This record gives sequence, C-alpha cells and structure tokens, in this order.
Amino acid sequence: MKECRHMRIRSLFALVVSAALAALCSSGSLAAASLEWQVSGTFNDGGSVTGTFIYDPTGFDPVQIFDLTTSGGNTTLFPPFTFTPPSSTNDNLPLGQLLFLSAPDPAAPGSSFELVIQPVTPLSDLGGTTALITAAPGKGGSFEFHGPITSTNYRYLTGTITAIPEPGSALVTIAALLALVIARRGSSGRLRSAPSSPSTGRIS
Repeated sequence: MKECRHMRIRSLFALVVSAALAALCSSGSLAAASLEWQVSGTFNDGGSVTGTFIYDPTGFDPVQIFDLTTSGGNTTLFPPFTFTPPSSTNDNLPLGQLLFLSAPDPAAPGSSFELVIQPVTPLSDLGGTTALITAAPGKGGSFEFHGPITSTNYRYLTGTITAIPEPGSALVTIAALLALVIARRGSSGRLRSAPSSPSTGRIS
C-alpha cells in the first residue's frame, strides 16, 4: 500500500517537472522573438523617465511598441511628455545599442521632444539588466532634448533597463513549489506510517 502511494507521488512529481520544462521551452521560443524592457532613470535636473518598450531583434523595426514618460525636474524647459506611437517615432540604430524617440511638441510648433536611451550592453533576447550610458556635453549617451532645432536644452540621463520576467519563468517557479509541496507531503506520510517502538510491557 505504501509502495503504491510512493509511486503515485513520484509520478505526480515527474508530471509537474515535465509540464514546467514544456512551459519553459514554449516561452523560450516566444522570448527569442521579442522581450519587454522596463526603463528607470533620473535626469541631472532631478526629473525622471519611466515606462516600457518591446524589443524584437528579428523584426524589420525592432522597437514598434513603447510607452515612456518623462517628468519632473525643470518643467519649464522640459514639460512632462509621454512617448507613444504613432505620435512619436523611433529609430533603433545600430541594432540593440540605441533607442531614439522623437515627437513634435503639440504646444509649441517648430519644437520637438527627443529621448535617447543608450545601454552599456546591447540588448538581446537573453534579458537581464544593463545600465545606461550617461551623455555629457560633446559626447553621446542617454539624454532628453526639448525645443527648436537650434536649442541647446539637454538633460542627461542615468539609470537602468531591465527585462521584465517572462511568463515561463513564473510557471517554472510555481512548478518547483508544487514539486516541493508534493515531496514534503510524501515525507510526512512516510513518517506517519512508520511503526512505533514496541512496549516492553514490564510492570515494576
């Protein structure tokens, strides 16, 4: 009876692990096509940028979906703005090494917003976290620009880009927890079924 119960536990454990591996393989094939990245950064005037974009290294246009908002800091020179398609355009050159967003300023004809995100490590479908290259006068890097083409309104950005965990990772974690619960239940069942020590029956 105990042997049958242990076999059922082992079979259920194997089923959970198989399902986790299948989920990982499935999600991995999707991740190879595109991955969502979270941007978190601070400008040198105290402003910030937050939001996400989806990067697809296999596509003709690697970044077509993005939603990034700049706010705070010197709001006179840099009013809050959200970069989203189709009002904002994107250039991603070279591949995975530079995200350049631009949009006309609807409140000031002839002016524009520009946001440049340059990671230290080129993006790939492997995920992870990378810092941003901070721009400075006379050199490239990550920054925001606002104004007419003749303007010198720049603010410089420091921060990180982090790949958002994939659904497959969560599935594998859940499967591992289930397997742990099953293993513990099997162990506690063996302890409960173990025979107790026989009493000597001696009477003093």
